[in-house]
Amino acid sequence: MADEQHPGQLETNDASEHSESKSTSQQSAGPGRIRKSGKRSKAPKGSTGQRYTVKERAEKIAEIETRLSEGLNIKAATKEAGISEQTYYRWKRNAAPNDKPVKPAPQPKGEKNSGSVLETLEDLVTLEAENIRLRTQLAEKLRAENAELRKRLGME
Repeated sequence: MADEQHPGQLETNDASEHSESKSTSQQSAGPGRIRKSGKRSKAPKGSTGQRYTVKERAEKIAEIETRLSEGLNIKAATKEAGISEQTYYRWKRNAAPNDKPVKPAPQPKGEKNSGSVLETLEDLVTLEAENIRLRTQLAEKLRAENAELRKRLGME
């Protein structure tokens, strides 16, 4: 019974044949897999594309934007640049915060920082009060409309 082999079971008697097939599969290892040399490939697992530097990304984005300004559609412009639309939008989104640094609003020289904070808090309190007033006004209006509709439908 020990000589019987199940259909999905590997044959273990010929170890040299098995090791040869193993070494050839290691030589053709894909990205992120261990090669015969024992080192991992540079691209992470699941990555099939090429890596671009920040400068190259900016150049590609600029190239695509000039193509778009010339009247070319986004699909053709990204194809000419050699990247996908999704990559273009991701790069553009990631590069946007770096392109436009946010500067705090300039304050007058005579005004202190704590004074502006107090004004901001006062503004928030007045806005909150107005918000409450508007909510109650809206609720009253909706109640009145609801009562009128119930009368028209004969539900009261």
